[in-house]
Amino acid sequence: MNLFNRHKRSNWTLKGVTIWVALCFGASLLQPLPMVYAEPSPNLPASEVHLNLPPVGTRVSLSEDYAPVVVKGIRVFPENPLQFDFIVDTGDTFFKDEDLKKESNRLIKYFLASLTVPEDDLWVTH
Repeated sequence: MNLFNRHKRSNWTLKGVTIWVALCFGASLLQPLPMVYAEPSPNLPASEVHLNLPPVGTRVSLSEDYAPVVVKGIRVFPENPLQFDFIVDTGDTFFKDEDLKKESNRLIKYFLASLTVPEDDLWVTH
């Protein structure tokens, strides 16, 4: 019992944060967030229309195809098994040399990290 009381007395910070969160939540109930509408209505001024969405019931076409930067393959050197060349496809991107190098390094690090994960920790959702 004494341990519980001592812990309770020294935890004023937690109480203060809890009260602050409760007050903020209560204040948000008094002043609700503004509504966001997809299309203007006769009763709604144009200044309150925030989203650029098509009208309800309109068919939305597919977006254009996009091919990101991908690691297409690996070249392994038999004389030096720890040396690799990664084959990277730039896809539809227009990266310059430095940006392409950064993106390629990021993808290569993801690939090498995936090799270090034990097989028991991998799963596939169906």
